[in-house]
Amino acid sequence: SENVTSIGKWAFSGCKSLANVTIPARVTNIDWCAFACCAGLTQVTIPERVTKIGNRVFSRCTGLTQITISEGIAEIGRRTFEGCTGLTQVTIPESVTNIGDSAFEGCTALREIILLGKPEIGKEAFPDSELTIVAEQFLMSDFSIPAYKQAAAKGFALRYTAGAELPEEYRADCLKYIKSQKKKLYPIALEFTPLLHVMLVEKMVPKGSFMELMDQASAHGNAEAFAMLLDYQNKQFEQGELKKLVERKMQQEMESLITGVLTATEAKKEWKYEKNLKGGICLLDYKGSETDVVVPT
Repeated sequence: SENVTSIGKWAFSGCKSLANVTIPARVTNIDWCAFACCAGLTQVTIPERVTKIGNRVFSRCTGLTQITISEGIAEIGRRTFEGCTGLTQVTIPESVTNIGDSAFEGCTALREIILLGKPEIGKEAFPDSELTIVAEQFLMSDFSIPAYKQAAAKGFALRYTAGAELPEEYRADCLKYIKSQKKKLYPIALEFTPLLHVMLVEKMVPKGSFMELMDQASAHGNAEAFAMLLDYQNKQFEQGELKKLVERKMQQEMESLITGVLTATEAKKEWKYEKNLKGGICLLDYKGSETDVVVPT
């Protein structure tokens, strides 16, 4: 009822058939596990007077697809939305200053998190696979782990590709990160084409990498990425330049097959090695899959 100001621990925990709940505007506190394991619950609005969403409040609410966190809420507790496998997008308002450890852990369908403020992010707060983070207040150095930096780069790419007006510091910082980490980001960009778009428009992909990226896109059936690379390649290469590049690559492959001479890139794929004190190469481990191995000259 409208008179309720607090929802206590475990109040509705395990009510698997609970499909709808209206939390009154006067509620200021939702305590531990209040709605945990309510698998039938599909959407919830947290009113603005709530200062903190307690630990595990909506843990394992697998049917939850929409959560509205009102402006005014300051803290999201530990494991608050853990295992909410139906969530795909969440917006964290500017008022939130802290997101607890593992707050969204196990949210396997979560694809986008929008941070309107600059909260402190706890350990393993977000899932680290296939996630984009849109956070214009953050610099890359503010994120503690590489997976969040990559997710933030994807979020930036979405905004960049949409033609949004971006803060200059945010824009410059994201472009600097993407350029410095481009080799690590290539596999992600081939799957997430807005990031590939940024790399191509900002001319971050050197001509020598086009052939390999196109081969990877083709091998994985990424038709959109392949078409983007092909179109950009046709615009960047001068007449005859591409033909020479293809011929050079074929020649290198033939030399590798015939003589066992490997390029540095090819060598790193097949061998673990180090230089010895005399300047020669010491092979430490073979990483390839061939049954007949030719030791490089």
